[in-house]
Amino acid sequence: MNGNETRRNASNIGQPDADHDMDGLLESQPSNGHPLPAICQKIDSAPIKLLKKLMAHRGPSGKIELDEEMTDMLMFLMESEADQKRQLQSVIEEMKHLRQRIQTIEAGQLTRPRPAPAASYATAAIRQSAKPAPPTKAEMVAARPGLTIIHAKIGTNPLKGESAEQIVRKTNDILAKMNAEVHGEKVAVKAIRVLPSGDVSFYSKNRQHKEWLNKNKHEWSKQIHSDLEASPSTYQILAHGVPIDFDPASAQGKITLASNNSFLAEKIFKIRWAGGVRDSKDTRKAGSLVITLNDADLADRLVKQRCHRR
Repeated sequence: MNGNETRRNASNIGQPDADHDMDGLLESQPSNGHPLPAICQKIDSAPIKLLKKLMAHRGPSGKIELDEEMTDMLMFLMESEADQKRQLQSVIEEMKHLRQRIQTIEAGQLTRPRPAPAASYATAAIRQSAKPAPPTKAEMVAARPGLTIIHAKIGTNPLKGESAEQIVRKTNDILAKMNAEVHGEKVAVKAIRVLPSGDVSFYSKNRQHKEWLNKNKHEWSKQIHSDLEASPSTYQILAHGVPIDFDPASAQGKITLASNNSFLAEKIFKIRWAGGVRDSKDTRKAGSLVITLNDADLADRLVKQRCHRR
């Protein structure tokens, strides 16, 4: 049976006419005719907009009727919003660490005495020559230091007592054994910082090195200490109209799903029913699956070609 797939972006979920109605909720203006400043306007999340739309179309009895697809959609929107909040909290934490690092660097630069300019023919010639063009935005982004945060198990501080030099040396030795490279350049950690919570911040040369460390964090972090927790990056898609007799927990179910869509079953990280485990007494014949993959390109391909289960 064929089913439609959607990526894990809550803003892209829902039927076209439903999305149109939900977007219209944002167009209301105050009664006095003067729009509020952007900072004062309260923008509803996707689940709230969907609930408001349903409230506006209540029946004569005042009850709201939810069909299977609407229930799955609402559950998925709520899960996506919770995940976005966790990602936003992680970004805020990274920005705090980056700001502290910048302040430390600036403090060191301010205390460093500036060398007295030497009056010579060479310096005079340099001043008269044309100034080089400023670096482009892409060059600045590429040269920006990378930050990767690895969380520790709750209640533990696995690297407490070890010096930063020891941790950096141990990490780079592990990366060398893994032949970690980006465009022919070896991936290495430049500095680390152990946070009070036990989590560890790893600073790398640039964005490319950071992306490699994030993508493979579940492999190299465990070799540093077993109490460092990291899972591989995952990508979720939705499959609608899956027969209710499909067992997402079985190995055969994963193999069948992967075989029907021309990819390896090991690319599937997890499969579950949208909205939770199905009741054996449920009379519905089909439902929606949340398929978690560990390959971004595969997730994009399945969304475009519409993953299916025969």
